[in-house]
Amino acid sequence: MKTRLRALTLWQPWASAILDGVKPWENRPWAPRQLRSMEPEPLWLALHAGLTIDRGLDRRVPRHRLRTYWAELAELWPGRDCRRKADWPRGVLLGLVRFDHAVRHVEGAESWGDPWAVGPWCWHVDEVLALEEPIPCRGAQGLWYVPEEHVVVFRELYRSRRAA
Repeated sequence: MKTRLRALTLWQPWASAILDGVKPWENRPWAPRQLRSMEPEPLWLALHAGLTIDRGLDRRVPRHRLRTYWAELAELWPGRDCRRKADWPRGVLLGLVRFDHAVRHVEGAESWGDPWAVGPWCWHVDEVLALEEPIPCRGAQGLWYVPEEHVVVFRELYRSRRAA
């Protein structure tokens, strides 16, 4: 029997921010039923970095004549040179991410004041397992199935990290 593993594609730098453990929320206009139920079930997904770098980060920050959102991001992500866009891996699978619940931004008291949680649905990142080497792979919108030849790598990653 084949194991079906779904993946979520994120623009950069957001995929790397989750992988590095600095972004605890993923923001989407929707949430899977299992994450938004009264008793949510954890959801493991492969984390895919899309080809796109978020162009909105080049905009100027309101009330800061010389700053862009890249500068704001650098403050939230110490130790990372966020302006070096060529350093962001793109078009690759990066690892596994476990989401443990999702809340609407207006309902989620724990997300208030968190600059990473903007909604409308905030998926909470509970755990991340990074691949040693990213796997080149084409992504898609929404949740999509990882090609079967890559599922074996993720199965081994999950087993080795969970056993540690």
